[in-house]
Amino acid sequence: MSNQTRKGEWGLFKKILITTDGSEYAVRAAEIALELAKRTDAEVLVLSVIDTGVLGDFSRESEKGRGRVERDMSLAAEGNVEYVVELGREAGIAVTGHVLSGRPNIEIVNLANREEADLIVLGKHRRRSIGRIMHSDLAVRLLEDIDCTVLVVV
Repeated sequence: MSNQTRKGEWGLFKKILITTDGSEYAVRAAEIALELAKRTDAEVLVLSVIDTGVLGDFSRESEKGRGRVERDMSLAAEGNVEYVVELGREAGIAVTGHVLSGRPNIEIVNLANREEADLIVLGKHRRRSIGRIMHSDLAVRLLEDIDCTVLVVV
C-alpha cells in the first residue's frame, strides 16, 4: 500500500490543535500529534495559554514583580510554541503558533471552535493519574464544551 493511499485512509483529521506547556508530557503529545498530522496531511495549530488565574496568585506582589512574572510566563509560552512549530516545520507540516492569555480551558475551546479543529491533543499534566486528569477542571470543561475529539497523551 502506498503512502498516498495510507494518507487517504487516515484522512480523519484536517486540523489538529496541540496544546503545550513545555512539559515532557506536552512534548510527547506534540510528537504524536505531529505524526498524526503528517499521516493525515492535517494542518496544525499550536497553543500555549498564559494562565491568568496563576497571575492572580501574584496580586499581592508589587506591580513590577507581577509584571516580571507575566513577562516570564509570556516568554516561556512563546518558547514552548516555537519549539513545537519548529518540529512541525522540520517535518514539512503546515503549523501556526498561538500564545493567548486567559483560562486554559476557555482559550483552548475558543481557539478549537474558531479554527474548526477536528482534534485537540494535550499531554498528561505533571504526575497526575489518568483518573485525576479526566476529573480535572481542564479535561472536564474541554469535554463539556468541545465538539471534536480530544486525545490525552500519557
